[in-house]
Formats: sequence, structure tokens, C-alpha cells
Amino acid sequence: MEITITGKNIKITAGIRDYINKKITKVISDLEHPVNCDIILEVEKKRHITEVLLSGDTGRFYFKKNADDLYKSIDSVIHAAHLSIKKFKEKQKDHKFRNKRTIRRGKFTRKIRVKNIEVKDIKPMTVEEAVLQLKYIRQNILVFQNAKNFQTCVLFKRMEEYRLIQPKRSSFFSFLFSSRKKKSHIILLLSYSNNKVSKIGKEKSGFDSISYSQAYDKIVGRGDLNYLIFENSDSGKINIFFRINKYLIGYYEY
Repeated sequence: MEITITGKNIKITAGIRDYINKKITKVISDLEHPVNCDIILEVEKKRHITEVLLSGDTGRFYFKKNADDLYKSIDSVIHAAHLSIKKFKEKQKDHKFRNKRTIRRGKFTRKIRVKNIEVKDIKPMTVEEAVLQLKYIRQNILVFQNAKNFQTCVLFKRMEEYRLIQPKRSSFFSFLFSSRKKKSHIILLLSYSNNKVSKIGKEKSGFDSISYSQAYDKIVGRGDLNYLIFENSDSGKINIFFRINKYLIGYYEY
């Protein structure tokens, strides 16, 4: 959780900061996994304006109030934020309850679809840009084209550690004498700190040899499985399934 307080035509004192932190913490606790909270205080023609922007996994919320007193405007906008988020949470709970009830009655079934990822869908970016994008979206995996070497790579997140799967560059000797039936891949372990990405190690890149249908059944059957990389036993190529959302799975073939 990160709270940022900015002042326009007003100095943010320690007392103002403590007052806001105490008030806004109660509101933020109602959100699931809040990302950040931006608060802007502004004085304009003897009017005190307070803006609040809350960003979390559940969405973004914006509130703005003004009053003739600074603390009145703060109390007003925080009260509005509290009521709005409480109402949103109640609707969310009611929606989940209705879905569960419908599923139990057998009236609601939704098939999981597969989206084939094509070259045109893959955006070129650097590894740093890919890590930043993965850091601020809900997905745990990203297929992208490395802008430096034009290789198609897969980046996935596990806790605070990132893993990058990329084709292994073949030497001239291996190019002459290899069977060329399989692409060799390498998994790099990455860390992100101080806006920099650094390599901290490697991982073995052995993948199970199973069919497309077996891999599909495996990732669909396990809701906690965010991705599955395997060697397609029918084609001999490396394939990947990754979960885009609850009802959509991405598929890419190297």
C-alpha cells in the first residue's frame, strides 16, 4: 500500500499528513489488494479542494469534494469514498452469490475458450518494459517479442521473481550437426529492483511431452495452474497454454 499526498498552493504539514493517513486507511482496508492511493489538496479562491484516486485489483475510484475549510473537504471526500466503496463491495458480493446459486441449480455453464496467439498479436518490447507491464496487470504471464534480438519470449511471474523463456541461440557447430527437429529453449531467472532488471540465474528447460488435448485438460482441470509449457507429442514443437482470465486461455506454438 502506498499513499501519496500532493499539495497545490498549500504546504503539506506533518499534521495534515497524519490526519489524512488515519482517515484514508479505514477506506483502503475495504479494497482487495490496493495498489496505491493518490491524494491532491488544492486551494483555489478560498475554496479547499480535495481529490482522491484509489487504484486496486478491483478497479479505480476517483472522488473530488470542496469546502471552505481544508479538514471539511478532506472529511467530505473520504466519507464519499467510504460510502461508494461499501456500495460497490455489496454489489460485488451479491453478484458472486447469484452466480453460485445459478451454478448449483445447473442453469449456468460457461465453456473455457482457447485464443490462438499469432505473430501479429505479439508486441515488440524490451525485457524491462515487459517486466513493468506484467507488474501492473492482472496476468501472471506475457508473450512478447524482444525488441533487441526479435526473439519471441515468454515472461511469467512467481511471487516477486520473474522467469524469462527464450529460444537458445545455436552455435554454428550445433547448427551443422543437430537434427533441427526441436527448438532449444532457456529459462532465465530475473529480479526487478530500482527500475532495473538483472539476471540472477538459470533453470532447466525440460518440458513434458504430451498431446494438445492432454495439456488442455490439465490446465482447465486445475484452476491454480496459470500456465503450462509442454512439448507437443504430435508436432514435436514447444507449446504454451496460459490463463488470460477465468474463461479464456491463450495458446502459442513456438
